[in-house]
This record gives sequence, C-alpha cells and structure tokens, in this order.
Amino acid sequence: TKTCDGKYIFHKEIFEIMKQSDAKAKEKYLAFLREHFPKIDENNSNQEIRIQALYCYYSTKLSQNFDSSDLFVFFPRLNEDKFEEEFKKNNYYNISDFKELYKDTRYGGVGAAE
Repeated sequence: TKTCDGKYIFHKEIFEIMKQSDAKAKEKYLAFLREHFPKIDENNSNQEIRIQALYCYYSTKLSQNFDSSDLFVFFPRLNEDKFEEEFKKNNYYNISDFKELYKDTRYGGVGAAE
C-alpha cells in the first residue's frame, strides 16, 4: 500500500490470515502471488527491494505451511547480488530466518546455495 507521504507499507497480516485458510484457498492465493509480483513505479530501489523481499519471504513461508511446489518460486526472482547486498545492509529486515530461507531457496532448488 502506498501512503499519502509516498511511502510503501507491506501488510504481512494477510499472510497470517491465509495460513489458517483451507488448502484450496491457499492454492488459489499462491497462484495469485505467482502472477502479481510487486513493482513500484518510482526510482526508489531500496523501497522496491524491501517490498519484494518481504513478498518473497512471506509467500515462501506460506508455501512451506502448505504442500506446494511454490517453495522455490519466489526468491529466485531476487537472486542477483544487488538483492543480497541490500538484504545484508538491512540485516535481513530483522527477520530471524530470512537469511536461511533466502539462501535455501534463491536458486530455485537447483545447484548449491552459497
């Protein structure tokens, strides 16, 4: 969501709600997430990377909580070095398992994670 002052807010609460949904609803929501990767129409790459990182993190977590092939769908979109540098700079957004989840899934389950 874009606020009046031009900042973007990521609403993780929807993922908490979706975790409790039935399998059919989760499957439908994950299909939606695969097709609607967030883009910010501004020259603010730090905000865009943050929103995309949180999107990938929570989408991957939702995939883990559901028997889904989507586990390796989201983070591979952010596997360039610039993303990892931004994640490190922001201390992996202070999410305890962000770094591990990113490292495990960034290559789509193909090849060794660095």
